[in-house]
Amino acid sequence: MSINILNKMNDLINNECIFYSVSGRLTPNTMQSILANAKDGIYNKTTNTKYSDAKIDNLLVVAIELIQNVEQHRYHINNFHHDSLVISANDDIIISVRNLASKDNKDTVIKKIDFLNSLDVKELKEHSRETLMKNIDRDKNILGSGFIEIATLSQKNIEYDVCKHETYDDVFELSISIRL
Repeated sequence: MSINILNKMNDLINNECIFYSVSGRLTPNTMQSILANAKDGIYNKTTNTKYSDAKIDNLLVVAIELIQNVEQHRYHINNFHHDSLVISANDDIIISVRNLASKDNKDTVIKKIDFLNSLDVKELKEHSRETLMKNIDRDKNILGSGFIEIATLSQKNIEYDVCKHETYDDVFELSISIRL
């Protein structure tokens, strides 16, 4: 399922739902202070109440998995980091990331996400259990158990968009949005 994440991010900004937005090099260390304050900071703007601790905990796990994925598969162009992250909160919490990745990984990325999106909750839990038991994806080093964890926690499709980079032929831009 491909969507235009950038249009979605613009809609979130226009609706004043953004909790946090950053561009530059995303690392687990740069996210630590943001995530540490998440339990106190994210509120449901429609009911003016705090989200459940379980939902915030899921946000923390998903954010860490996404940042680790960006860190591991980031494509560097002239030491410039093309990463961005947006966390928004309204009826749902939405976390979106964007980064550049090697064109060699594009088909694998799309195939993996589409496969995870095709599974129902029961099948996803079984796939997660089987993958962890075999430790297959950790060895392949491409969108492995982290994305399975994200899909399991969100219980919704992983929304994504892939675009050809306008200057460099050997990379593509990957945008991913997770709704919790």
